[in-house]
Amino acid sequence: FVAYLTVPEGGVISKAGLVASSSANYNPSTAVLTSSNADYVKSLSTAVGKSVPVSYTWNKTKVNRGATWYARAYLVYTLDGTEHTIYGDLVSITAE
Repeated sequence: FVAYLTVPEGGVISKAGLVASSSANYNPSTAVLTSSNADYVKSLSTAVGKSVPVSYTWNKTKVNRGATWYARAYLVYTLDGTEHTIYGDLVSITAE
């Protein structure tokens, strides 16, 4: 999974990364995948405070054949004193 994240000019990033869950623990038809319900929340600490483009890559190992994993990018930033959380599109992949 690869995500490219940016914030508006003047925004300060506090968290950026990916959230992911397996189909064993997450059903996209009944919930929205967020940092509060994901199996894995991976943050890129080097992005904190920077208002420049952020890229993050995550490789999942030890996946059983036929298992489906869901992931999406997330970013938390502050602009003009207000904190904003945004998420990217949900993507999925099934191990062959």
